[in-house]
Amino acid sequence: MRWERRGYIIWPELTPLVDVVLILLIFFSLSSSFIILPGAKIELPSSHFSWKKEKEELHLTLTADNLLFIENKLIDWENLTWELEKRILKHPQLVLIIHADKRVSLEKVIKILDKAREAGVKKFAIATEKKK
Repeated sequence: MRWERRGYIIWPELTPLVDVVLILLIFFSLSSSFIILPGAKIELPSSHFSWKKEKEELHLTLTADNLLFIENKLIDWENLTWELEKRILKHPQLVLIIHADKRVSLEKVIKILDKAREAGVKKFAIATEKKK
């Protein structure tokens, strides 16, 4: 981009443009680390044992209000089997980690396990807090 004026060639200054772009880049990189992922607040039951992290884990959260979340995404009970099937097709060795609030009835957890087996989940674990 050049402009000619009375025999002079005028080039636009790029330094302020580069400065602004770098400042925006720094701003967005710093502010993105402060984004809080939405999720459900639950109280896990306590246990003396801890879980060894697996390569392919899928986290399912069941709140005290019987709301289901897969990886912090709210889902319906009716769509649970389909959502699990979709993920099992991509990763057959997937381990389902169930984060159920300690006030949730055992019947609801069993219902999740039944739907997981129906979807083809072979491995699962129930998340707990480590006892102090």
